[in-house]
Amino acid sequence: MKKIGVTGGIGSGKTFVCHVLEKMGYPVFYTDLAARDIMSSDPLLKEQIKKLLGESAYFQDGTLNKELVAAAIFSDESIRVKVNSYVHPAVYRTFDQWTEQHISDLVFIESALMIETGFYKELDKVILVVADEITRLHRVAHRDNITHDKVQERMMVQSNDEHKKTLADFVIDNSENKLIIPQLAEILKILEKGIC
Repeated sequence: MKKIGVTGGIGSGKTFVCHVLEKMGYPVFYTDLAARDIMSSDPLLKEQIKKLLGESAYFQDGTLNKELVAAAIFSDESIRVKVNSYVHPAVYRTFDQWTEQHISDLVFIESALMIETGFYKELDKVILVVADEITRLHRVAHRDNITHDKVQERMMVQSNDEHKKTLADFVIDNSENKLIIPQLAEILKILEKGIC
């Protein structure tokens, strides 16, 4: 089994690429979904986050107050570093358990921060999804109903594409008017040939 990372900056379209992979029959692990689940279900993690951000980090039903946590993470680097140090190891352990449930030759993990956390080193290959900044700004502002300034704040916490390109094995350009499927098909052909 080959473990393939899919990463990219906010608004690059990495999740869309992963949805295409799923439609093609490949298993995909989404770190954001896993993190949300773990942050709402793991008692130790919940206590750590409450200690850091206060009781209001969770609603009365025990679910994560995503808006409050996101606001804290994107506005204070020390909080972001601490939350990431709690959450990322738990998410990556969950990914390892998840891979044991699949028999596919290729499995994919979608993570915005696999370069920043160093997790990409644990994977066989990394696909970087890129898009021009204007496209990314519009996508995220529209998707999350936030201002361009807020989007730029979030972009600032991620390493830039030029740095990521030096560490990625493949790059998919998901800017406006670029076709994803031919680019993805070419990458899959190489990955599958590498398995045989």
